[in-house]
Amino acid sequence: MDIAIVLAGGTGSRIGAGIPKQFIEVLGKPILVYCLETFEKHPLIDGIVLVCHKDYIQVAERCCVQYGISKVLSIVPGGEDFTHSCMNGMEYLRGRCGRQDNVLVVAADRPFIADAEIEEAIHLCNEHGSGIPVRKCALCMFMVGEDRTHSSDYQRENLVQIQSPWTFKYGLFQDALDKYNRGELPPCENYPVAMFAAAGNEVYFAKGDPENIKITEKTDLALMEQMLKERSHREQRQISESDR
Repeated sequence: MDIAIVLAGGTGSRIGAGIPKQFIEVLGKPILVYCLETFEKHPLIDGIVLVCHKDYIQVAERCCVQYGISKVLSIVPGGEDFTHSCMNGMEYLRGRCGRQDNVLVVAADRPFIADAEIEEAIHLCNEHGSGIPVRKCALCMFMVGEDRTHSSDYQRENLVQIQSPWTFKYGLFQDALDKYNRGELPPCENYPVAMFAAAGNEVYFAKGDPENIKITEKTDLALMEQMLKERSHREQRQISESDR
């Protein structure tokens, strides 16, 4: 099986909309729904576990009904942070997934995940146990010292920017989370890919997509709206050309 774990448990306070950002509507539809529709429509995805802010579970249920999201297996409450929300989703799957099943972890603020990213991530996961879409790092990167001055720099050709969905073999990923909870992992960053690697697993990189943006700030909302309008115009042109 290939199961998507969609994480919608955060508050998105940086946008300042007064509601969790995943429920902000863009062109009349919540950001969360754009993400869910990607997995709902993809033929490789067998089910979705939606991890939701506890105060918005009923809102999420209504969204699923309104937009025909039928693959949702369960809506479970989010945790205190992104990682613990991921753990809640994985805990729901304990006993329901086999060790060789794939889980695709994605934040709900990713409205434009490409089908090709999902397919390559699953392919790599079947071959190697993980598949993480990435893009080359285009920015100059520096490590900041304790006094907020430059400490050291990094060569961009050796860096990548991680995108979603983070795709793992269920058994390997659950083992890593269990080790983290037991305090058995070496020091690592508190997010799922780092924990998976700290448990001794190889992280394999899939090809990311430049349109796979993350909605974080108000300017991202404007970008998302513009991208949706451009997609709609392209589709209309294609329909017009096919009717000629």
